[in-house]
Amino acid sequence: MMTATGGFGTDCCSQDTASYRIGRPAHNRALPLRSGAMLHRRGVTPPVSERSMQDETTDSLRARVAELEEALAGAERRAAGFEAMAHEDPMTGILNRRGFAREVQRAIAFNARYDTPVCLIVFDLDGLKGVNDRHGHEAGDAFITGVAHLLAERLRASDVVARIGGDEFAALLWYAEPAMATERGQALQAELDGAAVGVAGGEVRLCVSVGVAPLTAEGGVEAALARADEALYKDKAARGSARG
Repeated sequence: MMTATGGFGTDCCSQDTASYRIGRPAHNRALPLRSGAMLHRRGVTPPVSERSMQDETTDSLRARVAELEEALAGAERRAAGFEAMAHEDPMTGILNRRGFAREVQRAIAFNARYDTPVCLIVFDLDGLKGVNDRHGHEAGDAFITGVAHLLAERLRASDVVARIGGDEFAALLWYAEPAMATERGQALQAELDGAAVGVAGGEVRLCVSVGVAPLTAEGGVEAALARADEALYKDKAARGSARG
């Protein structure tokens, strides 16, 4: 009995010890460290130092994006400035021939789609060479600039004014039938012809020839300008005959 009891007791102790050992980990290895991103996904806040590094990286990226956006905006402003310069007469500040051709092309397309009446008026400064010869090229430049300002002041805000040659100007009149455009061209001629433009040492009287033509899609921009020029030459010839 004692032996059995003692054996039983020993067996019990052995079983308890075995149970205790089974309940413990097989080894006491440390758990691996988790990254900040993994801890964040598990709902654990990363250490302050790691959060600071992440914030610094985010701020740096935002600053770089802001720099790139500003550089892009600057490039777009410069491109817009170059575009304006390519279509603007540097002496007078109004459109040049290239810019005017662009506006005429738009008007042709609009006219073809909506049947909107648009007319061209061209103006030629008679005797500009004489102004240059008598008063110098600076006087001639002032003469041209004065005409540009006079035309811009006497046309509607919706109309387009341009210098398309050395002594030639043009206007694009929107919503103008040929009769209305002809009347307007003659009125402008009457206002400009004989008007005084100040130059160094005095003033010069203008002498202006005018040609008017309706805008159509036939032949495009150059054909439209050619029709207006033809009317201009007729007016110049008639004025020359009247003077003679």
